[in-house]
Amino acid sequence: MRGPLPAERFTVVCNYDIVGVIKSVSLRFSPNDKFDPAKQSLPVGILTDCVIPQ
Repeated sequence: MRGPLPAERFTVVCNYDIVGVIKSVSLRFSPNDKFDPAKQSLPVGILTDCVIPQ
């Protein structure tokens, strides 16, 4: 996506093409959080054609 993003919370719609699965991974959702192992396998893919719906 190009250009400035909204300052507030917003929704993005994208195409998601799954290319594989990760069987063991740890995730965190904030730079200051600790990494926690995922409890299940997770799909891995590529996001394309993302837009902010009007």
